[in-house]
Amino acid sequence: MNTTWTIPIDKCISNLEQQLAMVVKKIAFDLFRKVILKTPVLTGRARANWLVSVAEPRSETVDETDKTGMKTLSEVQGVIAGWESDSDIYLSNNLPYIYGLERGRSKKAPRGMVKISIAEVLNEH
Repeated sequence: MNTTWTIPIDKCISNLEQQLAMVVKKIAFDLFRKVILKTPVLTGRARANWLVSVAEPRSETVDETDKTGMKTLSEVQGVIAGWESDSDIYLSNNLPYIYGLERGRSKKAPRGMVKISIAEVLNEH
């Protein structure tokens, strides 16, 4: 009777890498969702200009609006779903007034969006 016990380490590592990628995707989506939904809405242009990308940040702006944030969140979800763990994930907003919104210039978001969303996600995960 054979009493040896072996662990296929390459399969264990592969499984852990897959689990880690799922955790990163969940946290990234949670963070990006919080930022987008905390963005104050007048026309919806600021929400629509949260642009998600892989490997490098986007530098353009879009002329769209998204008052609810649902279209933007759908795009974010699609990009994150296709993300591979060998690249970085970015959320960019290049509107000239986004920095002011983050610094509290809107009564709808007096504490900004990004900084408090990061703090919330760090607390939750």
